[in-house]
Amino acid sequence: MASDDHSKRVKRQLEEAQKGEFSGKFFINRPRKHLDPHIAPQNVKNGECRLCGKHADLSEDHVPPRTMGNRQARYARSWIKSVTGNAEFTAERRFPKGVVFRTICKVCNSSLGAHEDAEIGSLYSRVRWRMQTNLDPFNNYTLSVKPNLIFRGIMAHLCAANDKSITDNFDQEAKDIFSGKRACSSTNWNLYYWPYVDPRIFVMKAGYVGFIGNAVSTCAFYVLKSEPLAFAFCDKEVMNFPNLKNYLQPDDNLKCDIPLRKHPADRNPVWPIEASDRSGTIVMTSANSFGMLARY
Repeated sequence: MASDDHSKRVKRQLEEAQKGEFSGKFFINRPRKHLDPHIAPQNVKNGECRLCGKHADLSEDHVPPRTMGNRQARYARSWIKSVTGNAEFTAERRFPKGVVFRTICKVCNSSLGAHEDAEIGSLYSRVRWRMQTNLDPFNNYTLSVKPNLIFRGIMAHLCAANDKSITDNFDQEAKDIFSGKRACSSTNWNLYYWPYVDPRIFVMKAGYVGFIGNAVSTCAFYVLKSEPLAFAFCDKEVMNFPNLKNYLQPDDNLKCDIPLRKHPADRNPVWPIEASDRSGTIVMTSANSFGMLARY
């Protein structure tokens, strides 16, 4: 009965409003916003570390790392909601101190921050400086870096992203490389990088791109975008950007010069990768796919 009375009252209010006779307050139930199920947190405090596999108290890993600028509060939606709409029905996931996932133990987190994140931070600070001071920041130039640490760091953070995904081939290789069971130089993955000029962070795991041309082919990709650079792991050589895999060294502490080539600045945060010179592309996902777009 109460529900029927409410429906009649709302109907009467709408009729009066259409006639210009109602000046009171509408009592219309607004749709309740639910947390986006694709990125809902698991709130697990202990479990298996994504990097070493040991059962331990888990710590929060910043993805991307804080040295890439992931320090301030962020509000995130899943990639699916960002590109398909219906955002008014889902609430954003709030990250008070940057995008984090409680998925790795304190030992792995400390090691990652002291070595890989430090080298990534050095790369980022130099790219930012050039963008702020150079009249043509995207002109071709080189930077001296430790490519193994950057490769391993980006891979480890993508492995840690998403607190409810199932370990796949990419995650297993990230574990083996981070633990030293496998050398970076033996990787099956290409790591492309290019300039990115949007303040939003984009993370994607286990996405797939289908290329349509003379023949149809697919490749898996894992993407991390945080201004001023974007990174994409691909299991095939499909992009026109520099590939960090080609610069990996036999020793992690060895440096080499890597290029940052002039390209049109990437301003689209939700499109995962540059489609190379193929005539058409289709972005696909699987049951284990994960994508997140985080704004300030």
